[in-house]
Amino acid sequence: MFDLNSALNQLNGQISNVFIGSFLHLFNWDQQFAICKRIVSLLDLSKENLVLGRQVGNVEASEYQKHILADDQNKTRFRHNTESFAELWNKVGEATGTKWETKASQLSLTEVESYAAVGWNPAGSTRLTFTVRRKV
Repeated sequence: MFDLNSALNQLNGQISNVFIGSFLHLFNWDQQFAICKRIVSLLDLSKENLVLGRQVGNVEASEYQKHILADDQNKTRFRHNTESFAELWNKVGEATGTKWETKASQLSLTEVESYAAVGWNPAGSTRLTFTVRRKV
């Protein structure tokens, strides 16, 4: 996704819909922004477009420390709530000259408490599901 000279360029302007499940939450805000702009470059903007997915989020949208590998100590991942996810796509729209309608939902607070109980999830961790539709 980050290599702008990759074979992925062969798909520029040819895709209608994209599913990005369990992907964006692996990256920080700036990387997510770059990925979403790259996704827009792949879309056939003569058609309606959808970006669908799910990811780990947090009740409090913020950068969170990675804790998986030893070399992750100074790296972060951005965990969204519904508001920050919509903000991301608004910024993507501004940068790409497109407009997006974002519908996202999070687990209930009871579900959040049990999900965050898993040892590697920070407090407030949740699941975020989303549909992002390009406004024509």
